[in-house]
Amino acid sequence: MKYLVKKTYTATRDSKHYDEGHTETWYTAKGLSFSELCDYIKDYAWSRKYFAEKYIQDDKDFETRMQQNYWKIDYEIIEIEG
Repeated sequence: MKYLVKKTYTATRDSKHYDEGHTETWYTAKGLSFSELCDYIKDYAWSRKYFAEKYIQDDKDFETRMQQNYWKIDYEIIEIEG
């Protein structure tokens, strides 16, 4: 198995460019982000779940430091065939 992180962004009331509730979904692997799942994304997927979990924690820490309240972000680890 390989692992990706699915990030779902939901615009908040504080968003300057999107209506509240607008959503966008991105898939992240090894520092690259894709707006949709594609065949070659597995080439960039993490080989261990630990790395996906670490990415999520680091990203949450970054978002907290930036203190931007424009988006609510939900994270999910996706398993794919490798």
